[in-house]
Amino acid sequence: MNNSTIAYGLNVLQLTDARARLLPMDDIRRGALNEYVMVRDAWMQRRADPIQKDLRSSN
Repeated sequence: MNNSTIAYGLNVLQLTDARARLLPMDDIRRGALNEYVMVRDAWMQRRADPIQKDLRSSN
């Protein structure tokens, strides 16, 4: 086995793992009344967290 074969295999495993972790989101998105609003709000909450942490650490 060479390094590129190992790297390729690891990438496939990482992608498979990422997809498995995201599967529950499919059900959440299907159950949302407005998918756009749900995704937007989730993104805004995720973005606000590092900003709040940065503000707390600067005080």
